[in-house]
Amino acid sequence: MGIDTHLKNWVFENGLREDQAGYNVRQGDHTALVIYKKGETITEIEAMNLLPLTTSLLDKVPGVFFAAISVLGPNATLKEHTHTRQHFVYHLLLEDLINGCCEMQCNGHKKELRNAGDEIMFDYSYRHSVKNHAQNRRINLMIDFLPCK
Repeated sequence: MGIDTHLKNWVFENGLREDQAGYNVRQGDHTALVIYKKGETITEIEAMNLLPLTTSLLDKVPGVFFAAISVLGPNATLKEHTHTRQHFVYHLLLEDLINGCCEMQCNGHKKELRNAGDEIMFDYSYRHSVKNHAQNRRINLMIDFLPCK
């Protein structure tokens, strides 16, 4: 899997550009399978055919803006950064990590994800970072949504 157009657009729309961050935040192996983007048909990967129930459910949840299966290789990182949008992001670990954890930090708080089902949610307009300390890839469902008012 590579970085597809829908993911590049999401990154651009959220202000995560090298010129805004001052550096490239990605180090190591990163990829994502975009499964939902509000107002767009995900045709490049045919997400509707791969995950029809998931994509149809996401389309019915108010406030969901974007969703992807996010993959972070062993020892890969996303350096500390912020997004210009004030959205929340939810990460759900989909498989156990081997001999380590994925450390996610946001606004000075740290959480370690190790086992399938571990989760974290935060406002990604705050400074945050990610580091995969495990021997295997970290695979999670990532959902970007507007907070309830």
